[in-house]
Amino acid sequence: MDHLWLDREMQLEPEMVPYYEPGELKYSRNELDAWTNRLRSAMQPDSPARSTATTGIFIQECMFFGLLTEFCAVFGIEFRRDDFVTTRNDEQVLTTARLHLLAKDVVKARIRAHQGTEWLDLATGRPESQEMIESNTNVTEASHEPDGQLLLRHLDFLNSVAREAGYDDLREAAENLLRAWSHLMNMMLKQWSSDRPFTATLISCCVLLESLTRLSDFALGIRGAQRIRIELWTEELLDDLWLRRCRHNRLCPQRVECLMYSGLAVTQTYIATSIIGHDESDHGDCRFGQFCRSSQAQIPLPAHTRECAGKCDVVLLASDQRLELERSIEYTGYGLLRFGCNSLDNAAYSVCTPSAEVQYVAFSHVSHGLGNPLQNGLPACQLLRLKRIMQQADCATYAFWLDPLCVPLNSDWKSRAVEKMDEVYRQASKVIVVDRDLMRCRGNNIFRRMCMLMSDWITRIWTLQEAVLPGDKLFVAFADGVKHVNSIIKDWWDENGLSARSVLVSTDETLVLQSMLCVGGTELVQLVENFHNRATTRREDEAICLAILLGIDLRSLPPRFTIQDVLNRLPGVAQDIIFAPGARCDRGGFRWCPDSFMSATRRKTYEARQVSVQTGPKGIRMEKDVMLIGSLDFKGFLQESPDTISQYILLLENGVPQIIALYDKILGADRTALRPRYLRDAALVFEKSSDLDDEPSAVILVSNARSDGEELRAQYECILLAVDIEQFDRGSLSGRDGIVELAVMRLRETIIWVD
Repeated sequence: MDHLWLDREMQLEPEMVPYYEPGELKYSRNELDAWTNRLRSAMQPDSPARSTATTGIFIQECMFFGLLTEFCAVFGIEFRRDDFVTTRNDEQVLTTARLHLLAKDVVKARIRAHQGTEWLDLATGRPESQEMIESNTNVTEASHEPDGQLLLRHLDFLNSVAREAGYDDLREAAENLLRAWSHLMNMMLKQWSSDRPFTATLISCCVLLESLTRLSDFALGIRGAQRIRIELWTEELLDDLWLRRCRHNRLCPQRVECLMYSGLAVTQTYIATSIIGHDESDHGDCRFGQFCRSSQAQIPLPAHTRECAGKCDVVLLASDQRLELERSIEYTGYGLLRFGCNSLDNAAYSVCTPSAEVQYVAFSHVSHGLGNPLQNGLPACQLLRLKRIMQQADCATYAFWLDPLCVPLNSDWKSRAVEKMDEVYRQASKVIVVDRDLMRCRGNNIFRRMCMLMSDWITRIWTLQEAVLPGDKLFVAFADGVKHVNSIIKDWWDENGLSARSVLVSTDETLVLQSMLCVGGTELVQLVENFHNRATTRREDEAICLAILLGIDLRSLPPRFTIQDVLNRLPGVAQDIIFAPGARCDRGGFRWCPDSFMSATRRKTYEARQVSVQTGPKGIRMEKDVMLIGSLDFKGFLQESPDTISQYILLLENGVPQIIALYDKILGADRTALRPRYLRDAALVFEKSSDLDDEPSAVILVSNARSDGEELRAQYECILLAVDIEQFDRGSLSGRDGIVELAVMRLRETIIWVD
């Protein structure tokens, strides 16, 4: 039987595990100090316990499998095998590990993968040889990739420990783990600084605490308040940790936060923060919850490559070439170029008219030295680099399309060229992503994916369009060659032949990247999700990009159209779109529509519900079952529980305000609502609208709301809807702390927008 390797120095005795309730510590200060000092010693720069993020990945997965079943048992949650089992080759091993528990034996032993100088074979009790240790801990530091067989051996060990552990100790083990590592994590964070290596000791503390709080989602409503306190406290610590790491590595904190709330876990985010940003990037003013100021401040000016150092000239389109390009745009909608350069001294272009026989490459990029708002031209060094990239992609003889060269500066021709950009990317033989940080990236697919998630390229509105339109013809330029995007985001088990890998770090990472590239579909809800955390320098770009991706002819839209005009061209929109967070449009008939889908706070997840909301010039029509909360002091309820509702509907019935909960928006119901948000943008407008032909039996206000402690301030960005009640079936359902009584109400299709 394979066994887990433990280091003898780090074994813990039960009495040394700190145990405390909030406000009351139940441990010996001397014991805690001694225990903490042992762990802190591993953080010293000269410590032989050199560790990597891989250790944290391994610890996370071991803890997750054990704690999943443990947490379900502690909180009395029914564990359903089908919810977590995989259908791959190693299903039995993974299922067994999931179905058994991590108990106090693991607390005593303290799972470690690399730290310590002496390793113990659990079977013989003797230290192992260094050769045996190395053969059983095959980890490549550069790739952060743990050996799959080692993981399976560790899972087998957890299985054997769980078999020997009794169920009587589950509650004590879970609570001890949670409280001990929470406290230790806090202490270790205080000791960390940017000039000290970030060790697996701290990573494992973060990971274990995250696993516990993450798994407690299963216990929502049972121990919700305790879970929320721990979760929020953990988030504050991690925010501080990531912010310091981002500043040290010249990374954007907002980008890291976006990754965390897109589904990536602590250890994956640590790997992301290990990436070194571009030397010229300045994210000192970037903060969590806002767009990257550095990328927004970039002026798309041409720049020389590092190798050139400004020694070459800018190669401009000649006047006759510009005329030829404009003629091509007039007849075909766009024009192409060919390289005529072999060195910095003789760089040149030639114009090529698109046809069915002409193969070409379209480049997708952000500025990064490839922009030029003043003239159609780029430095010769940039042209030579693009030519080398085309050679690496086996298309050296192809023509190419690059917007700073192929889109004329003349406004008339520029508008025509922009209208045809969808055809440019759809009809291209290959679309190659060119990003300065990605072109410095080399390594395995884990690192490539993480670099893509951290790149500037994935933060812009236009690059979403350029990633979606080519279909399966999208490539990415890395330092070690041009790679097809499908080879980067393919399933982990297909890449390595081990189903166990599907539960490792790359699973979430792959899914997030696939989602951000709209792999699998371009429905409205998928596109809208991907507009979050993307930005653009021009407000109108959002509507243009959305229309192109939805296949709407730009010529059919009014001048200076908005996203409201785009949505009005659709036969209907998903109901979740109506209840998206953020400000509303201030146009008559469109106050139901978000003003923008771009948001820097965190990525919103929409459900692809059946399209039942019909749009029209005067508003929307929808049908929805709702829950009516009756017998409730509305103002008192908001002041009593300000953290529990983030979106709701108010119903006015017989002059009395009520609350209708359309969706489950209880804090913590999904991972996008970790931080408490007080009810915002209160909308208490209770007069009946004179615009209604027939006086309704109820008026509904849809908004986000806020309690300021004394009064609820009315805001005008609310949505005013009129409803007719078809039938009203009363029933009772106990609410939070028994303070509300619920009755179910059925609304027919007459929820109509009234401006």
